[in-house]
Amino acid sequence: MKFLLENWRDYLKEEATSFDKLTDASQLEQYASDERSPEYFMSFRDRPTGEINYQTAYDTPPGLYTYPITTGTLNRYAKGRVPFAANQPYLVVIRKTDAASMLDLSYSLSLRSILKLFSLEAVQNLGLEGTEFEKDVNSLIEMSAGKRDIWDAIRDGHSNFYSQALKTAKRKSDMALTWNLTRLIAEGDPSKWAEVLKYIGIKSVYDGNSGIIHKNEKQQAVFISPDAYKVVKVFDNQLTTRSVQQKRRAAGQYGKDD
Repeated sequence: MKFLLENWRDYLKEEATSFDKLTDASQLEQYASDERSPEYFMSFRDRPTGEINYQTAYDTPPGLYTYPITTGTLNRYAKGRVPFAANQPYLVVIRKTDAASMLDLSYSLSLRSILKLFSLEAVQNLGLEGTEFEKDVNSLIEMSAGKRDIWDAIRDGHSNFYSQALKTAKRKSDMALTWNLTRLIAEGDPSKWAEVLKYIGIKSVYDGNSGIIHKNEKQQAVFISPDAYKVVKVFDNQLTTRSVQQKRRAAGQYGKDD
């Protein structure tokens, strides 16, 4: 085991020399885009890849967790207010490739998506037989017998899942509702949650500054499908939290906001 670990460390050292060194936040300015709908994102990694991590220790869907590259985030980065995991040896820049599949503030939860979720077909395809959600769907179907669809019953408050999602969503938006509804349907299972999101065509989620994905990281994005993004650049990360703070301290800027 020790031999394998030493070989892995040597490999990482060799790999690091093949990537541009990131020593200043200005090197990322070419990727900066609109705060509301950014195109590029950055992820701090322990290896030089942009692979999705399907194992998660958090109660959120497994995926590639990133931060948007915007003027605001770069300004904070330059001041040492760096996001979680910024001390990792690599920074990977990715570009979203399927904006239509991103759940963000512009997202509108369509009737089609609602009806697709609240169906026996969804229960079967998502492996939700025997769950409370299946009971909810069956109840709605019985209540709506002879009608065109079950939306009236859902809208009138007869779905425990939809009503609870509306009541407990962190914000009054379709994004927050969709995030919460899919979480409830998955019954807190992170992997199942990702499946439910993808079932209605959502491959990535961007939280502009609401703490919807996680309360401790208000602005971030997660890509839950590999075809929702493309790796465009890998940096050898020399711009760690510690190094930024040391530079600012040496320049007499540490603790200042300007």
